[in-house]
Amino acid sequence: MVELVVAAALAGVLLVGVSTAMGGGILAWRKAEELTSLAREGGKALRLLEDQLVRSLASEAFPFDGSATELHFVASDGTGPLEVRWSASLGSAPGEEGTLTGRWWTMDAGAAAGVAHQHVCPWVREIAFSYPMGNQEGGGYAWQETWASGNSIQVPQAVRVTLRLAGPRGGVVDLERVIVLPHGAFGTEEPQTA
Repeated sequence: MVELVVAAALAGVLLVGVSTAMGGGILAWRKAEELTSLAREGGKALRLLEDQLVRSLASEAFPFDGSATELHFVASDGTGPLEVRWSASLGSAPGEEGTLTGRWWTMDAGAAAGVAHQHVCPWVREIAFSYPMGNQEGGGYAWQETWASGNSIQVPQAVRVTLRLAGPRGGVVDLERVIVLPHGAFGTEEPQTA
């Protein structure tokens, strides 16, 4: 009888251990799934933004304007110009959803004909757009937080996009991409510090 009680107790301990391990495995799997989803969403937005940026133009009527959280420019899509605007609304608390939204529309005699396309990347915690000023001593670029082509009618040499996505289960993905613009120039503003 004692042996039966000991065997039952050991079986109970074994079952608790197995269920705890499986529960931890399921949580790890869900977290990995969340990280994969965040990376996929962020990567999709960055690829779309890159495709539009490499076709960007600047003119007196439509200058290339960029800040740390917004881009506004005109791009060519092969059939005519598109007006493009990317902006972010950031989540402030952990798990609170912020978004990076890209909108673009065809131009009709200098005025927007209406939003034709939109892409929303969810779960944005932080974003930063920055623009190169030129080479620093010792190599690399100095980056500035704004770009306004104004009368220079130029797009920047590149746009650096830093994106942090945070999901509801606590997963965090940091993405950074430097997108080189084929016909760009370096900025001349003094670097701004945050």
